[in-house]
Amino acid sequence: MDLFIDANRGGRPQRQNLLNPNFNAVGVYTCEHGNMGQRFTVIDYAGKMEMKSHATETIAALKEKYHPAVEPEEPEPERCSILPEDVVTPNDCGLFEKFNEVRTNPSSMVAQLDELLADDALQGENRYLVFKARRKLHKQRAGLKAFAFNDSLFLAAADHCKDGTDNGIVGDVGSDGSFPSERVQKYAKAMGVEEQVDASAVLDSVDKAAQYGIVNFDLEQLFNPHTKFGALATCAHKTAGGFYVGLTAESVVPSKATLQKIDDIIK
Repeated sequence: MDLFIDANRGGRPQRQNLLNPNFNAVGVYTCEHGNMGQRFTVIDYAGKMEMKSHATETIAALKEKYHPAVEPEEPEPERCSILPEDVVTPNDCGLFEKFNEVRTNPSSMVAQLDELLADDALQGENRYLVFKARRKLHKQRAGLKAFAFNDSLFLAAADHCKDGTDNGIVGDVGSDGSFPSERVQKYAKAMGVEEQVDASAVLDSVDKAAQYGIVNFDLEQLFNPHTKFGALATCAHKTAGGFYVGLTAESVVPSKATLQKIDDIIK
């Protein structure tokens, strides 16, 4: 700022140099001046410059000394939820993301179903269910926008999942007589709520669980173009092995109490 204001101090046209459009390179070096604690600054300007080899080597050495290269850390993969892993488990996220993969690219599951159909041991109703799911995926063709994971929906799904663990319920109706929309209303105002449950889910493999879901569930929920939000909870079932609860909704507005609950869980 001093150089710009005091334009001609010492006979040096500082302001003229700073505003000269022909200068496109500048070098600045500052050091102490004498033993008075004053600052000494040298500024060189250039319109065209060709760097000599020894200067390039010196600059490289200085960079290595003062700014050594640091290997970038591998970014952690983004989780489907801001809730911790002991709440929304990797299995929950993995299965949710797998269903989203099929929603956005229906053909991604077709090859797996074709492998099942190629097995002559698959007969009867099971073969028909696989064939029907494969036909649905083929007809869908164009994918839809992925569901956004919603923590309010997850809390409602987790409640129903725990009901299966504790009380052995196997369908949409809770042990207290509640329906999906009622359980969601505990946490948020929502429209277009739909739920899928399975009390014999295979949870040891995300791929197998997703394949089972695609074959056995109503795919109208997965391919509902009006649905924007979703969540999925998995847990052990009291009598039937694994339990899966999937919720989707067209709109979700969490209550203040739910937002506080989520904050408390994160803390």
